[in-house]
Amino acid sequence: LYIETHYPLMGDVVYTLSLAAFSLEKDGTLFQVKPARASLILDRSLNRLEMALDWRGSSVPGSMEVEPIQVQVRMERAAGQIWQGTSLFSLSGVRVDAPSRSAGIRNLNTRSFQTYDPEKKRVSMGIDLSVDRVMKNREDLLTDAAAGLRINHLDAAAWMAMRALWTDMIRQAADRMQASGTGEPAEAGPVFRRVMAGFGFKLLGQADALLKKDFSIQVAGLSARLPQGPVRADIRLALKEDTSLVGLSPAMFRPSVLLDLLALDSSVELPARLAGQNTRLTSPVLPGMQTGLFIRSGDQLIHQAETRDGKLILNNRSVVLP
Repeated sequence: LYIETHYPLMGDVVYTLSLAAFSLEKDGTLFQVKPARASLILDRSLNRLEMALDWRGSSVPGSMEVEPIQVQVRMERAAGQIWQGTSLFSLSGVRVDAPSRSAGIRNLNTRSFQTYDPEKKRVSMGIDLSVDRVMKNREDLLTDAAAGLRINHLDAAAWMAMRALWTDMIRQAADRMQASGTGEPAEAGPVFRRVMAGFGFKLLGQADALLKKDFSIQVAGLSARLPQGPVRADIRLALKEDTSLVGLSPAMFRPSVLLDLLALDSSVELPARLAGQNTRLTSPVLPGMQTGLFIRSGDQLIHQAETRDGKLILNNRSVVLP
């Protein structure tokens, strides 16, 4: 293991870690760890951060192998404690072989990002994921899969206040775990729930502050091939105006009020074989629906929905909401 810190008279501070390959043997099992190299770069004003990791993987010969992993992070301070930038992660593959079963993943890649709009004071973030193959017992469960998740136009002040609340909540939970002296993982859930109960009203207040016009959640470009057939989806739900949890509550009794508050655009395609003989997906489940959530087209189930001119359109048919 080699660690180096470089402090130049002018320029960035650079931390470098290098790990040589090594092996460990325990109870007759050999663990092999391949070389790794990591670096962290900070500018002197602490407004820019770059991190990189290149690990060649590890293995237990004959039963497990982790192929090369690479990580790249580039972030810069946008305003106050708000940062923006991208993070990349790639895993060439993982393979686990046991006497009765095996599993594996090929070419898993993620890209996460966060941006800041200084004029509107809004934060947006997202993650894109792709994987070539997911296997179990040498059969493909999933191939050529990709998906993106977006959370757009968060009020920056409300987002930072929410983060501060979560950080304080986690800190208090950790303090209580330490004070109990048990350190048992099974205790973490009950402790966290008790701490979270004390933050309930504060969290609800901050959630209200996030419900601003143009805030949206989106599943973008989801696609995959299952043994039963292809899957595709694009879904976007956005706020048309500022609202609150109280403002949304009448929708429990009159769903039609949501048409004034929300904009929906969704398209989903599933293999009909996934539903089997179950007809609930293709049958109306609420009064006012002229079709089910999906309609059948050949070997696929198709869903299309959007809000348009104050109406909900499902599979090209208007839905009458109470």
